[in-house]
Amino acid sequence: MVFAGSANAATLTFDLPYGEIPSPYIENGFSFASPPSLFSWGPGASSPYGADPSTSSATLLANYKQAVKMTAVSGGPFTLTRMDLADTYNSGLVDDVEFLFTFADNTTLSSLATLDSTPGLQPVTFLLSNLISAEWTVTSGNFGPQVDNLVADVSGVPVPAALPLFVSAFAAFGLIGWKRRGLATS
Repeated sequence: MVFAGSANAATLTFDLPYGEIPSPYIENGFSFASPPSLFSWGPGASSPYGADPSTSSATLLANYKQAVKMTAVSGGPFTLTRMDLADTYNSGLVDDVEFLFTFADNTTLSSLATLDSTPGLQPVTFLLSNLISAEWTVTSGNFGPQVDNLVADVSGVPVPAALPLFVSAFAAFGLIGWKRRGLATS
């Protein structure tokens, strides 16, 4: 289930206004849902809570300590490469973020990432493909982690490594057979 990377991957930066965001929110072919709504520390926030240092960008988080569920709008599988996380108020609160990944074959994988005491965005790498959903929430009483710079790909279902070798060998055998058939008739 590990994916080496893709040229088609999109970086989702959640360039949203400050405030409550209706759920689901859709960006670059992905849906982010959390009842009753999502929240953005975007431009216009009158506080230092937004973890993205850019004044024109934003971060996305769940309202009221709910899980955020990410799916492809197409309903098909996708690849999740990485994302940046910060605690709710960008205060350097040590917090655990719990992830639940569901794959196309209905198997699941749970994982835990711990945010350290440094304010600001912290990178988390996944390199998971063939996902049909990814969910995350905090395990403490916080509202939810801020997410930004999420790298994902809707067409990122990897080709088995042996497939190109198999196709080239099949083509070579076909060419040899065609040549031999041509020599036998002359």
